[in-house]
Amino acid sequence: MRIKLHRLILIAFLAALAGPPPARAAFEDLGVSARALGMGNAFTAVADDVYDIYYNPAGLATLDQPQLGVSYSKLFPGLTDNSNLQNSFVGYENPLEDGRWGTVGFAWNNFDLAGLYQENSVFTSYGRAIIPGKLYGGVSVKYLERSLNAGSAASDALSPTGIATGSPDPVLQHSSEQTADADLGLLYRLLPRWRVGAMVQHLFDPNIAFSPTQSDILGRNYDFGVSYKTPFTTLAGEYDLVADPGGWTDEIATLAGEKWLPTLMYGTFGMRGSIGLGNRSYARATAGISYRINRLEFDYGFAMQLSGLTLGDTGGTHHLDMIVRFGSSKKAAPLFREAMLENMPELASIGTPEFRYEEAAASRYAGAAVREFLKEARTAVVSGRFEEAREHAGQALSLKPGDATIRSDYERLKIVSSIYPEIDGFTSDAASAAVYDGILNFLDRKDPRALQDISYAANLDPSDAKVVALENAMKSVAQAARPVAAPAPVPTPLPAPAAAATIPVPAPAASLPAAKKAPALAPAPSPMPVARTAPASKAAEVASDSAMLEMALRQGDYDRAIEVGKRLAKSRPNSLVYRRLGIAYAGRMDYPEALRALRMAYSLEADPELRSKIRFYIEALVPILKKSQRNGFGEQAARSVLSPEEVEQLYQNGVELYSQGKLREAAKVFKSVLDADPRNLPARRALKRIKTELLEQGQ
Repeated sequence: MRIKLHRLILIAFLAALAGPPPARAAFEDLGVSARALGMGNAFTAVADDVYDIYYNPAGLATLDQPQLGVSYSKLFPGLTDNSNLQNSFVGYENPLEDGRWGTVGFAWNNFDLAGLYQENSVFTSYGRAIIPGKLYGGVSVKYLERSLNAGSAASDALSPTGIATGSPDPVLQHSSEQTADADLGLLYRLLPRWRVGAMVQHLFDPNIAFSPTQSDILGRNYDFGVSYKTPFTTLAGEYDLVADPGGWTDEIATLAGEKWLPTLMYGTFGMRGSIGLGNRSYARATAGISYRINRLEFDYGFAMQLSGLTLGDTGGTHHLDMIVRFGSSKKAAPLFREAMLENMPELASIGTPEFRYEEAAASRYAGAAVREFLKEARTAVVSGRFEEAREHAGQALSLKPGDATIRSDYERLKIVSSIYPEIDGFTSDAASAAVYDGILNFLDRKDPRALQDISYAANLDPSDAKVVALENAMKSVAQAARPVAAPAPVPTPLPAPAAAATIPVPAPAASLPAAKKAPALAPAPSPMPVARTAPASKAAEVASDSAMLEMALRQGDYDRAIEVGKRLAKSRPNSLVYRRLGIAYAGRMDYPEALRALRMAYSLEADPELRSKIRFYIEALVPILKKSQRNGFGEQAARSVLSPEEVEQLYQNGVELYSQGKLREAAKVFKSVLDADPRNLPARRALKRIKTELLEQGQ
């Protein structure tokens, strides 16, 4: 048997013998974690919590948030001699710089035998990635101390026959021993779901004999493990070689499985079990259960020998432990932060008191702003600057997106400006004048007349590909526009020149610039003069810019939102403007500027609730910015397929958001879980429930 219980009970008497004991059971690998015990201590390749300090320090390098673990074990209760065997463990680990410099761990382990014998182990552990994402290494440096409560036997030695000799016992004069030791561990991620691990215990082969003249060597133990993990399910196997002081080696093989059952409202429940077999008739079965909610985890493990001290001889071994996790996990953090940033527009959404105020102010000037933009568009058209006209028409459309006439004007300007951003020479060149006239008629929806003008221009210069392209584009629009209102009658048809004409023909008088006609570009009840009108008042500009900024954000036009937002920040700096700028910059993935804008918004905001929201998004942006600066590329490019551990953590992030009442954020996170793991039923159920709650709340 791996656990030599009778030696533990008789150790006080064996230590009194004149020669070294034939066998020892000091610092047995009894296990310290209830969860690991429930898996038969097949934890070398699982290694995913604070108890890695004991089982495999290499696993510390995979942890991304501080954890505190406390456990208590009752070993083999119910023995006929009423022996009280118990083990206690306290461990803490902390990643350095989010794990970039590795993770340190500290622990204390105590084994006690009814006040007669004690073992204390103090661990200082360190784990770090050797090949990031693939290979991890770790070491635990240990201080070992064991002590024996010898009582009167120390001063009154017993003979081999049990008779008191009246003289001090030479062995029991040294009833305590301290020494140094170390463990080494490796962990390798073979595939996203497969890990292999190896562990060497008692690297220094320490001598733990009580007497300086004796030798009691702790032989090295070797543990080899493999694990297969899917979200919420783990299968593990382990093969251990345990040195025995008698000179032989115990060989033990263990198979274990673990299943977590997450719920959205009631936390996550876990169950596990294992079977272990070895030489010298070793056989053991274990089981365990867990409950995890937010950052707390409670575990219970039970082990029962199937040979030797079986059930009935003893009540088995019972472990209880608790894990407390601090801070936020960094696993799946890029995807989690991205899901959070998708909700950032709520910082400046329509319906907030600030926007309702600005919306009321904007409505007083919206009509005037639209008319002003259309006037500028008409002025640009008359001057032959069609790209500039398109921009002004787009500004009008952004303020009045539901106006079909403005949209139609904009679409026609977009067609024209893509071929002729600007036209020169229409005051002196007949072909340019014909093109110019055709464009004005096209913008005025006089498609037949426009086509006649362009056809005439094509005859004047058959080699001009731009004229042909414009003619084809106009024909497509004219065909799509039928049936529409009949075009205005043409009083005098334009003469069609001969196909072979090569000599410039004077343009008709109606086509010359002296008779410039501004297209409709509604609303225009009367022809607009070429001269630009006086600019709107400062208040009107601010209000229309605010409305334009909101509209640009709603349409995802982040470049325009940034342009308008900068202008507003100069004329009217406030928290809302900088929040909108932060949203626009984040949408364009310009995280440094987004962070600056949000920090300005935070400094200008007085409302505590809004300040809390802004700070939430600042905290989401900071790690993205740090990582992009450190790696030299954006987080989008750096993201890889999520591991099962990351999927689990992403799910837990969603549960935490749900418990805080942040339903929309939680829904985004659960959707991200499903994107990474489409068959994840807990996430699918959680998302369905949240959608139902949102509908019930009318959101």
